[in-house]
Amino acid sequence: MSEILIGELVKTEDANLPVLNSDNTPSLENIQEFSDEWLAIRFLYQKDKSGRGLSPRTIESYERDLKRLQTFLNKKRRKTFREADSTDAQDFIHWLEKPDDEFCSTKRYKRTDKDWKPFIKKPNSEANGLSRISIRQLNATVSSFYSWMVRKQYLVHNVFAEEKNAKATRIKVERHLLDDEIKAVNNYLAEADPSDKSEIRDLARQRWLWFAYLLTGLRISELLTITGKDISHDKTWSINVIGKGRVEAEPLTVPSRFIKELIKYRSSLNLKHMPAADEHLLLSIKGTKPVKDRATAHRIFKSLVRDVADHMKVKELGVDREIIDEFPDPESVKNIRRSSTHWLRHGFVTQLFKTTNDIATISKMARHMDLKTTAQYSHAEAEKQQKILDEFADGFR
Repeated sequence: MSEILIGELVKTEDANLPVLNSDNTPSLENIQEFSDEWLAIRFLYQKDKSGRGLSPRTIESYERDLKRLQTFLNKKRRKTFREADSTDAQDFIHWLEKPDDEFCSTKRYKRTDKDWKPFIKKPNSEANGLSRISIRQLNATVSSFYSWMVRKQYLVHNVFAEEKNAKATRIKVERHLLDDEIKAVNNYLAEADPSDKSEIRDLARQRWLWFAYLLTGLRISELLTITGKDISHDKTWSINVIGKGRVEAEPLTVPSRFIKELIKYRSSLNLKHMPAADEHLLLSIKGTKPVKDRATAHRIFKSLVRDVADHMKVKELGVDREIIDEFPDPESVKNIRRSSTHWLRHGFVTQLFKTTNDIATISKMARHMDLKTTAQYSHAEAEKQQKILDEFADGFR
């Protein structure tokens, strides 16, 4: 069995391996029936009754997850997708948590690159595995793939369905910033006063990215694909967004503050107030190139929360900035430092519930495909149940 099976057409010393291309449905003509390649292509490019398939973004994400599974089964077990058993499924989860060094690289490569490896070595850390949240998402993809094979009668049992209740999928994590933490970031952005021109532009970009997420709940991948042509105004401001799992763009109403922050950001770069039709919303530090990759956007956001956390730590501990790394973070700082862009999406939905309990409207603004997803963010029902239970328990002597 070949070592590289999923990706674009790759030439090796042995052969031209037939593999996936996310832009067009690959041909199955020269691919062995029921092989890993054959199954992956049929799964990724399946169509529903209306003829719609998975979005390119979803295909890319699923392809990455299946390639990790394939690497594990091929290199660790010498098995194909259909040969995996429940022990393999359990060990795969453990492997994702603590991978062998041979499967880790020090830098990122495209999955089509011969040097690509499933994991990235983290500096100053022995833990190179995926986060619990990432493992949960990856396991959902794999379980979906195996459920599809069962439906198609390529398998009789989904061995990965048993892992739905595994440790990696059981952990409930509250991933949003509290009101005081959001206020702390807003205060920092309002009060910071850098003198260096590069630092001024860096702060302006951090501010724009922060409010772009906070005011709309946009996913990082969604924000990076929006250009000037997607912005429109007809009594209200809206942007066209291709949501997760969708193929066509849908209009999303945004607050006027979103446009004001965009104008403020572009003014810091001496650009026209509104972007041209083909101009992206997030730009390089000098404003000459678009930022299109998730890693860069993530790095900009993390630099902001790191700066805020350091600023708060200096004020709270009363020590010089040069030596703050020698002290542990106060509790008030920990949540801010570890926050990510997706935390603001969670925060966006949580904050909306403080304004209205209209789940249908909030679900539409958050672009959730299922109302159950939105309902998870409502703490009102849980608080109501807590009150009833407390009154019930207090009745006992």
